[in-house]
Amino acid sequence: MAAIFTFGISLILVTAILIYQNRQIKLGRVQMITTDDPLDFFGFKNELSNWLSDLSRSFVTGILKVFIKISFFLKEQRESNKNRFQVVKEKINRFIEKEKSVGPVSDFLQTVGEYKAKIKKIKKEIEEEKINK
Repeated sequence: MAAIFTFGISLILVTAILIYQNRQIKLGRVQMITTDDPLDFFGFKNELSNWLSDLSRSFVTGILKVFIKISFFLKEQRESNKNRFQVVKEKINRFIEKEKSVGPVSDFLQTVGEYKAKIKKIKKEIEEEKINK
């Protein structure tokens, strides 16, 4: 109830103030002055220059950040590619060394190779005996 009462009193006071101000304007005691300034070129110029300087500053810092990130990324990629290249190079060298080594793979294959050589030698001897007879 008290809230409604205070709201009613404040509403009556606001309307009284508005009526009083309206009456003062009609009597000519208060003049209505509109202070619309014409376009302030120098203020506009200053605001524009401030905005452009902020924009250029943020643009330059953005470009620097992107440049640093890209250069770091490329450096990291270059180092990882060097490591990959070294690993591949070592694998190829190991493969080539295995191919170059003519050593026997196992004892069984070594004995088979020896028997083949002996058989070829015996065949040659038999053919020579046939030719000589």
